[in-house]
Amino acid sequence: MNNRIYKVLFFCLLSFRIFAIDLSLTHCTFNSEQGSYVEIYIRVSANSVECTMKEDSLLQANVLALILLKKDDEIINADKFTISSPLTKQRKDFWSSRRYKIEPGEYKLEYTFSDASNAENSINEQRLIKLDSKLPNGLSSSGILLMASVAQDASLPFGKYGYNYEPLAYEIVTPSSDKLIFNWEIYGLDQIEEDLYLSYTIYDGYSGSFGKKLLQKHSKLKKEPTEVILKDIPIIDLNSGKYHLTLEVYNKELKQLHYKEKNFAMVQPVSDIRNVATFDKEFENSFVGIMTEKEVEYSLRALQSQLPGDMIETLNNILATGELETKKYFLYSYWQGLSPDQPGEAYKAYMKVIRAVDEEFGSHLGFGFETDRGYIFMKYGRPNDIIDVIDEVNAPPYSIWVYLDFPQTQQSNVKFLFYNPSLSGDDFVLLHSNCTSEIQNKQWEQVLYSGAYSERLGNPIDGQGMEANFNRKAARYFSDN
Repeated sequence: MNNRIYKVLFFCLLSFRIFAIDLSLTHCTFNSEQGSYVEIYIRVSANSVECTMKEDSLLQANVLALILLKKDDEIINADKFTISSPLTKQRKDFWSSRRYKIEPGEYKLEYTFSDASNAENSINEQRLIKLDSKLPNGLSSSGILLMASVAQDASLPFGKYGYNYEPLAYEIVTPSSDKLIFNWEIYGLDQIEEDLYLSYTIYDGYSGSFGKKLLQKHSKLKKEPTEVILKDIPIIDLNSGKYHLTLEVYNKELKQLHYKEKNFAMVQPVSDIRNVATFDKEFENSFVGIMTEKEVEYSLRALQSQLPGDMIETLNNILATGELETKKYFLYSYWQGLSPDQPGEAYKAYMKVIRAVDEEFGSHLGFGFETDRGYIFMKYGRPNDIIDVIDEVNAPPYSIWVYLDFPQTQQSNVKFLFYNPSLSGDDFVLLHSNCTSEIQNKQWEQVLYSGAYSERLGNPIDGQGMEANFNRKAARYFSDN
């Protein structure tokens, strides 16, 4: 990839912390008639923990949690609990929350989370929590809670004041969001006689720096004991980077009466690439200049097998929301990075192969390079051998591709098994492989020979093999060295 793209997406690649357990913990302090408290929001990435099979082939993951809340090194709350994901057929991220009563002051929050199925898969961290005392003028406020979404949608993990919401995991705005949503509660406004106003502003850089003011809005506050502020700010034009949100309560004389701030980060690769393209003069005269939008989109989709996972997400966002110039720049930058002297010639040579693969493996489901066989062909090249089977009893047509040398994963004798369960044309899908970076389905034999249900070995939930049968050849083909 071109250095220019690496630079504009460098923040994107580094912004997500890498743990064995991919877990986000955010917190927010509040006041209520019953007293003050801190809420903890925990999001667990389902792909980072092991799932166990339950009844009806449903999956569930469990995480063991220990949270210690300390003040002056004295434990004032110790909470040990288990976070369980919902029973689902497919892995889904899952949430949990906790609430602890606290008084104004500074606290240390220490937390440990571990995979219930793998004790070595764990994290242990700590952070400071501060609850401010009421100001002399009688005003106080909650912390600032950033949200990924707010709606009348019961599928969102939490509910409050008549709406459902999802806290912003890692306090990072992802490419799927075009606005920053925040919730803030102000207490004691009914005790102030004069009219008060709210100013909310986004600055470049984290708090403590002298960042540039980027966006600002104002609104008048109500004279209520508790005013719940729920606002969103359009951020589609901001680049990836670090920012901070400031909230300021002031009067008609512009005197500041109360103030809070919150750091957040953004990953917006589409904006990054759009802005870089504006200043790249070589791009204007490159091979993409005369291409139509249809040609550009076809060429971009043909790159899927060549890109790392993080860049595939960026490409999908560009295809969905990017302007034509942004799409062209992504395509140009990729080939200019691979072949600086002749990017157009490298592109043409690749597309010649793409069109051949499209013709060979095309189906009613999409382009040939988007089918499983086309994707594997473009990603790993032509196999050394292909075994096609179309007439085996109790099995749909299937095909086994064999790669004798496989430098991508430093393996040898790598095999991919595609099958056609729909019996429709060339609609082959990848069922199983022994490639360490692709699909590995331990129950592949039982799926392939689903027509011989009574000959399955083991129980219906985790059984893996089939009874021996001379005419059943797939296992022999797949294990043959």
